[in-house]
Amino acid sequence: MWRDPIVEEVHRVRDEQAKKFGYDLHALCEDIRKKEATSARKPVTREPRKPAIHDAA
Repeated sequence: MWRDPIVEEVHRVRDEQAKKFGYDLHALCEDIRKKEATSARKPVTREPRKPAIHDAA
């Protein structure tokens, strides 16, 4: 089976980040929010999508 080195790197980095926060998603997200708040970059936010309306005809 072919192994994609980019996918393997993404999985490795993701696991390192999760391990750093004891696999606690809330702690990881809080860290991201703190970094966003102190960053000079503006995070991208988008309006929620409106649900598609399907005609039941």
